[in-house]
Amino acid sequence: MKSVFKPVLMLSVLALLAGCAQLSPQQIAFQPVVSADSLPAGNGRTFWVDVVDGRSSSVIGQRGGVYENSSAITATGDLRQQLEDQIVGALEVAGFEAVDMNADFEWTVTLEELSYQMNDIDAARKDAKVAAEVSVEIVKANSSFANSFRAQRSKEFFRYPDEAENEAMLTETFDDAIERMFSDAALNRFLR
Repeated sequence: MKSVFKPVLMLSVLALLAGCAQLSPQQIAFQPVVSADSLPAGNGRTFWVDVVDGRSSSVIGQRGGVYENSSAITATGDLRQQLEDQIVGALEVAGFEAVDMNADFEWTVTLEELSYQMNDIDAARKDAKVAAEVSVEIVKANSSFANSFRAQRSKEFFRYPDEAENEAMLTETFDDAIERMFSDAALNRFLR
């Protein structure tokens, strides 16, 4: 009887320790996919884009757990450059032409927020909340257009989400904010 009890006790202790263990940091690979479908035809009109990372920190959020400060979520690579490449690509697909100066449209896109927050609902359930916000200012001759676009998601888990789950949530939310910008009716009227 004692020989069976010891291994069960040891496994229980190990499971308890694993539950209290530190969550490791996660690096999320963002590959924004922006559609040009809603943009008006560029017809060779020119543009340049400047993308600014307006966040106060490159840390997107903390995974939670006992050692929350060491479980940071960050992006792999240069998120600002990835966003710029996608915006330029979408505008070129729509028929606009990228130039270095004297453009018909001068875009400034700012990544205002990309955040992740983990909350404990109870002892077993966790609630992950993610949000993304981009703002845009477009100048054309003596007129300009400005607006902000936000997307957010919330999902309940029965444990801390793994890297693939967090990557899916964050990427979908980030893409959603960018897609809202490109499909904005007022922005598209301004580009016409």
